[in-house]
Amino acid sequence: KNVDGILGQQRGIKEAIKVQEAAVAEVSANMLPFKENEQKYHNLHIEAARALNELDETVRGLEHDLEDTRNARREIEFDEQPLLEHEIRLREQRFNLGERDDTHWDETTKFMTITGRSDTRGGIVGPKMYQR
Repeated sequence: KNVDGILGQQRGIKEAIKVQEAAVAEVSANMLPFKENEQKYHNLHIEAARALNELDETVRGLEHDLEDTRNARREIEFDEQPLLEHEIRLREQRFNLGERDDTHWDETTKFMTITGRSDTRGGIVGPKMYQR
């Protein structure tokens, strides 16, 4: 009797083990798509990180190029500054010469008119030869 009870328990345990093994197999089969998706997401993450690093390197390169261009432009502007200042002085001198010539022309014309002399300036057209 005791042996029959133990054999019955053993059969029950074997049946329970079979049921549990079937349940484990079913869970494993159901988990396979999740594992595949997890692997896909992991691969996508790695790919995105790689693309982000490449883009970051590109941006760093562009920033470096921009800084080089700015430095070159700064040097050019530094070199051109005295030339620009000289050009401004020349234009001011040209304007002042024109003003002076206008004044001399007008004063000469007044003098000749008042003294009754004829205009001896010949082929000169007028005082506006230094116009801008």
